[in-house]
Amino acid sequence: MAERRTTAPPGMAGLVRYVEEERSLIKIKPHVFIGLCTIFLIIELLLSLGV
Repeated sequence: MAERRTTAPPGMAGLVRYVEEERSLIKIKPHVFIGLCTIFLIIELLLSLGV
């Protein structure tokens, strides 16, 4: 006789669910972050050239 196997619910199918809510204290838009990095890079270049 064949053994009965226990199975997971068909909706899960081995997938892991993560909480979709982000809990970040600092929220910066991507274009603002890239702009700040660019400004910082320019300042670093100017300081290294001695201007």
